[in-house]
Amino acid sequence: MNVHAMKSIGDAGAAIASEVENAASGALEAGSDAARYAGRQARTIGSEVEGFVRENPVASVVGALAVGLLAGIMARSRMVR
Repeated sequence: MNVHAMKSIGDAGAAIASEVENAASGALEAGSDAARYAGRQARTIGSEVEGFVRENPVASVVGALAVGLLAGIMARSRMVR
């Protein structure tokens, strides 16, 4: 293999490595943006739930009891089978 061919192969390898690095960097940035968005959404939902519970404590307790009862019934029915 001559020197020019080896240089061309080396240049192609460097170009591919650069493209992979750019793609990985873009994916990392997109993942970071998604994580920030999810965090903001979680805080917003948490604030809304907290506000609802403060305004409607009885309904919140009744709802929690209903969810617990249903979860218990479902868990028990799975254990019987």
